[in-house]
Amino acid sequence: MMKKINLIGSLFVWTILFVACSKGDNLTEHSSTFVLTLHSDVARTTLQASSIIWEEDDRLCCLATYDELKRHSLYKDLAPVLAEGNSARIELTCGSAFTPRYFVYPSSESVSLDMEQNLIQLSLPSSYVCVKGNIPKASNISIGEVKGNEVLMRNILTLIKFEINSDNIVQVKLASNAGEALCGNLYYNPATLKTESVEGSDTIVLLPPDGESVFLPGEYYVPVPAVRLSKGLRVTLIDNSDLSAQKVTDKAVELIRSHILNIGKEADWSLVFESSTKVVRCLIHDGASLVNGGWPFVGSRPGISTVCGKGLSGPYYLEDYPDAAFYFYIAANKGSDSWRSTNGSGFRFGGSVHDYMLLPSFPDFRLVSVYVRNGGKAIAYAITDNPATGEPKELAGGKSYTVPSSKDYTFTLSDTEKGVAYRLDLPTTNFAALYEIVLTYDKL
Repeated sequence: MMKKINLIGSLFVWTILFVACSKGDNLTEHSSTFVLTLHSDVARTTLQASSIIWEEDDRLCCLATYDELKRHSLYKDLAPVLAEGNSARIELTCGSAFTPRYFVYPSSESVSLDMEQNLIQLSLPSSYVCVKGNIPKASNISIGEVKGNEVLMRNILTLIKFEINSDNIVQVKLASNAGEALCGNLYYNPATLKTESVEGSDTIVLLPPDGESVFLPGEYYVPVPAVRLSKGLRVTLIDNSDLSAQKVTDKAVELIRSHILNIGKEADWSLVFESSTKVVRCLIHDGASLVNGGWPFVGSRPGISTVCGKGLSGPYYLEDYPDAAFYFYIAANKGSDSWRSTNGSGFRFGGSVHDYMLLPSFPDFRLVSVYVRNGGKAIAYAITDNPATGEPKELAGGKSYTVPSSKDYTFTLSDTEKGVAYRLDLPTTNFAALYEIVLTYDKL
């Protein structure tokens, strides 16, 4: 492949050697074959300086346009031939109605062009295999516009650089703190040389090379879009004991195209490795009888008249989880089942639509699943947000589900945020009937 660790931008001169004609295009009977010579005459780099080297397994793609009909066509997998160091030739055949307009390295079938807005769309992966001291394979994305016989190829991404000093790191996650996307669909404006937007995930996962179980100590580079991260970014290191630690930069970061942002060394980050998963178990019934009379929290159960119709009640804590604060909201006293426990049905509360248990939240952790084991009643539950006023909104994965009598169900959540409390909501007037709740949180 083309050596990419040293390439931040380069000038390619494309010389047309000959044009031939043939039939078969949808828009015209003619097609043109261009034999193009590539020269990397200018190389500007912020890494160690060296020449660009083309190799025969490199592939580019070309966006050709038919301006009169405002159409474009993608020509993929253009391979250099007669590659000699920083020079190579490429053959390109396209309909004569189409004119080569943009070249993209590396080639991808996901590349497209919005001709109305003059935006090039391409896909950024959500994970990379990283080799010490080098840019991940095929991630050195560059785009160039054809101007006469010349194409100035420019890198469109930023590199984030950091150093791993431990010898037991098996995975690294890079994420934006405010949720700005770092992978997915990228929209690039070749006229302004700016990334207009990125739509996708806020997290990139980095893995060690094939055949390696850990990252070798050394410097690593991560390609990211040139966007603004309004609340900074975080790097999570996960070791071979499934413990994790984070380096957090909470100030705004401007990622500049074709530059390197050095965020430092792991050894200087004063990291504390701890479990990346937190599990909170609230047990009411062990399968034979109620536990602690069916009141799972520390202290005595408050009376029904002090909870129902009194607004948000709590906090209540479990003995094994003194930092996990639970709250309850029960709009009115609808009868004894609004606040009690029975051996057959378990922990009972509610009676009004959207009565709820407010689940604990933890800094740097997000709720990812809620396991519910029901007692002897079929009850509908949902996992919702926690608005100050108005109707709660069901989360992705938290849609209302009626758990059958003496059965269980797991809500798997995908759009939760760290440090935010969510509700176990009762979407009907039925009372809860809980034997057990298990909450799982992941550290971001």
